[in-house]
Amino acid sequence: MRAGCRRKCGVAIAVMERNKKMHFLKVFKRFNDALLKIEEHIMNFFMIFLIAAIMIQVVCRYIFKIPTPWAEELARYVFIWLCWIGGAYAINSGAHIEINLMDSLAPKLFKNPQKAMWIVGKIAGTFIIIFLTILLISYIDYFRQIVASGAFLTATKLSVGYTASSVLVGAALGIIHSLYLLARPFNICDSSGESEVDVNE
Repeated sequence: MRAGCRRKCGVAIAVMERNKKMHFLKVFKRFNDALLKIEEHIMNFFMIFLIAAIMIQVVCRYIFKIPTPWAEELARYVFIWLCWIGGAYAINSGAHIEINLMDSLAPKLFKNPQKAMWIVGKIAGTFIIIFLTILLISYIDYFRQIVASGAFLTATKLSVGYTASSVLVGAALGIIHSLYLLARPFNICDSSGESEVDVNE
């Protein structure tokens, strides 16, 4: 009786822990998806702004012979923001350039190549988080120095801190997306053809 009760209690506790983990992952997914939507809107706005600024610069320089240093300056620093936010966005979608050597080696080296690739992805994600965390921590002191110096852009007279903050935002977003990818469980069909619990549901 006692052994049976203990076994049932152990199963109940395991189910509760699994449910808590899945609930956390679903909340994390909603948060991550919300960030991705915001990033998409920001990138679309920056892209339109970038195209408009470049067009103004070209028309004013080559047609009206009017110098527009502010347009060139804004285009340059908007492009920097676009790169950092786009870089973070690409982490989530796996759009960064990568060498897919393991795709061809995994079927030859492992019985379960899909799980092996999943583990390799987790290792790579861990290194990305470590790199971005080191970058973020080390850049904070440099960012404080920039803000304290009171430096500003030549043409627009905007603070350099607005541009420098793109690194902080991009690195932070990259860490969040990497943590979400790292937290996702291995989710493929098993031998019976039934899928494990999907966080995306």
